[in-house]
Amino acid sequence: MKNQAMTEFPGGGASCNLAPVRVLFKFILLGQFMSFVGDLFFINSSLIRYRFENKYPTNFFAKKQSKDETNFSRFTQNDPSPKSKMLYLSQNDTQSFCSAESQGEGMRVAAFTLAEVLITLGIIGIVAAMTLPALINNYNTKLTETRLKKFYSIFNQAILRSVNDNGPFEGWDYWVDEWNDNGLQIPNQSKINNAFEKYLRPYMNIVAVKKGKCAASAPASNGGKCYYYFLADGSAFTFSEHLSRTIWFYPKGDWERCEKANSNIKGRCCFTFLFQPFYDKDLDEWKYHLNKGLEPFMVSWDGTEDMLINDPSYGCAVNGIYCTALIQQNGWRVPKNYPHKIKY
Repeated sequence: MKNQAMTEFPGGGASCNLAPVRVLFKFILLGQFMSFVGDLFFINSSLIRYRFENKYPTNFFAKKQSKDETNFSRFTQNDPSPKSKMLYLSQNDTQSFCSAESQGEGMRVAAFTLAEVLITLGIIGIVAAMTLPALINNYNTKLTETRLKKFYSIFNQAILRSVNDNGPFEGWDYWVDEWNDNGLQIPNQSKINNAFEKYLRPYMNIVAVKKGKCAASAPASNGGKCYYYFLADGSAFTFSEHLSRTIWFYPKGDWERCEKANSNIKGRCCFTFLFQPFYDKDLDEWKYHLNKGLEPFMVSWDGTEDMLINDPSYGCAVNGIYCTALIQQNGWRVPKNYPHKIKY
């Protein structure tokens, strides 16, 4: 017998490379893991659906099983695996839900009744009626504070610039204060306007000028015509009918509406200033205005808050003339004890 030649492999004896076997084994393990994950997600999703539908049973309707469904049930019941049981449950419930949806009997939709809508609107109206007045009052107060301070600054800057160009106050032909033989002041808005146009308007941003009835509650007013000068923020001011030193400031500009809304406008929608830098220096009552520019009306003030509020001639609580000074002394903030409601 011939001796058969044996193939020699390197390393001695018969050997083989195990790398392909290991790769195949890893693929098998990966496949089993993916199958396990798939079953796990399938079971969890089915359980979630099952719990949801059992929590809201009124939204789902039973459906009589067909012959195929019965056979399917028997088939799945014979298979004890969790996946098979969940497949049966999910298939059965899905068909029931779809059947109910196709019949227009899905989830019930909640809606408000007419009575509920009316009650809700009524509550909203009550809340608005309770809160809106406070909001409006707070807005008017803040607007007044801001514009009073701004007007005070604008006017005094104009005075300083005019002094720089036109010289000291004493040389100005600005002040108008004329009296007739009967001891009454003579209305002279034309002279007052000419003085303002010459000395102050060139240094102020006046966006409009209107002529209308003088403030009815202004001292010595006889219902004549006055000039109203409007600033860029919508506020306006005018001079007294007879005097170029007394200035009435309207934070919201509309003097006609101001008078309609208030029986006495001063301290409510109109505020009094005075520009009288020189006068009889022997009169102590003018001390808060001498050698100064525009200031809140403070003639005869003794320096106390009580007088600003209760003075029988000018007190804020009496006729409102000292109201501007009361606000200025509080840092241009309407104080808590302010005697009037600001109303426009």
